[in-house]
Amino acid sequence: MNDMRLRPKSDYLQTATWEQLYVLSEHWRTDMGFYLDELKFFQKLINKYFLWLAKEENIVKAEAISVDVKKATQEAKWLEEAITTHMRHISDLLKNAFSRDAAEFREEHGLLEDKMVDFTKLFRKLKGEVFAVTEYIMETEDLPERMPYKTRS
Repeated sequence: MNDMRLRPKSDYLQTATWEQLYVLSEHWRTDMGFYLDELKFFQKLINKYFLWLAKEENIVKAEAISVDVKKATQEAKWLEEAITTHMRHISDLLKNAFSRDAAEFREEHGLLEDKMVDFTKLFRKLKGEVFAVTEYIMETEDLPERMPYKTRS
């Protein structure tokens, strides 16, 4: 879970300047934008195939993965907002070093970092599941020839 804290040195969280923590947080926010775009794509992919499903088993699989994508999207939006708030806190510290308790802030940063690590792991797992379910449905459904992304046998 502490994978991200090991860069660039093990005590980085305690020794990094506010500017360095701000840059790291900006990277997180950029990552969350990417994850949100990917999740939006996953939902479109699922919705596109859902229209063509006939087998109950595949409908259940598509609905289940759709729920997981929606939950991950909510988590990503929450994280993106938390990162933005965190960046405002760093900005406050840059303007006035006494505006916040530094130790408490670094603890907040560490907790947010842990949430980013957890979300990244969740996202990677979900991405694999979305592709596996999509591939399974493409192979088991009798999709019409006009179906987008239909593989030819």
